[in-house]
Amino acid sequence: MRDFAKGFYTSRAWRMLSYSYMTSKHWLCERCLKKGIYSPGRICHHKIWLNPENINVVSITLSADNLECLCMDCHNKEHMGEIIEFDSEGQIVNNSDSQKELLENEKDLNLLIEKLSK
Repeated sequence: MRDFAKGFYTSRAWRMLSYSYMTSKHWLCERCLKKGIYSPGRICHHKIWLNPENINVVSITLSADNLECLCMDCHNKEHMGEIIEFDSEGQIVNNSDSQKELLENEKDLNLLIEKLSK
């Protein structure tokens, strides 16, 4: 969570709205449901992403029209994009630099975990 949004996401208003919204969607991912897939919703996502300029705009932050109940996979695809394909050596093809960086960081973390667990 980014610093500018911490106060908002811990506010009583957000906690009440997000819980109410997720309950109204039966805690099922809206995007998966459109494909006929039943996935548990885990994230109450803002369709218009929050930023320092709109964090105090109630019609964006606290409007059910701007919310979406998403599973972790759909939320991650929304924020990180979808990995398109891998080459024969397992390297990412047709992907953004930021996604490559995220995956490299994950590889480094996994190596560190392996070393520490020995």
